[in-house]
Amino acid sequence: MRYLFVLLFLAVSSPASAGPITWKASNEVSNVNDGMNIWPGLEPGTPWELSVTFDPQSSPTVLSPGCNVYGTGAATFKLGGFTYTRSSGEIYTNAGLPDVGCFGGLPEGEAGLIQFFFGNGWNEEPGAWSLNDPFGVLIAGYYDLNIKDGTLPTVPVFDPNGGMFGGLMFRSPENQFDGGAVRFELVEQPTPVPEPATMTLMGAGLAALVAAKRRRR
Repeated sequence: MRYLFVLLFLAVSSPASAGPITWKASNEVSNVNDGMNIWPGLEPGTPWELSVTFDPQSSPTVLSPGCNVYGTGAATFKLGGFTYTRSSGEIYTNAGLPDVGCFGGLPEGEAGLIQFFFGNGWNEEPGAWSLNDPFGVLIAGYYDLNIKDGTLPTVPVFDPNGGMFGGLMFRSPENQFDGGAVRFELVEQPTPVPEPATMTLMGAGLAALVAAKRRRR
């Protein structure tokens, strides 16, 4: 009976996590180049915040070894007093965006680069600074200290010695702004659920308890 309780304890205390997680980062705008004057009032020091949901276990599109593209779920971007939302985006690993593609051979300093990429298609509030330039992209990238092989980490670990492609940036032919370093944090993860094998073990343990009780009677 003692061993049965041990088995039940192991079954209950060995959950598995699976499903989407949410990361969040925030900082301030560091530079603005508004050649078309479409962002009146946007200036250095304006706060921003990005939260994005994705499944780190999802299957990527492989562009080259170590250079992958993953899909995201919903994303929310706050810039000053405006909020922007969208249903999806992309995550590139070991690729320098927007001007450089996959790094052949992953030169030193670039391995571990993870960039969240969003084109136009934002849902914008009335009067918001527009991010929906036809050729505009918003990129939030950082270098992960531990993950270098093109997979996605569950918990981000910011590498302060990363290369030149990290940071937040909006780029279009006429307008751009930069938002400084991107330090993502895990803010939401799925509730652990028992694996199928764990459920089977729990069921077997409960059945054995019932059988033992009947024998004592």
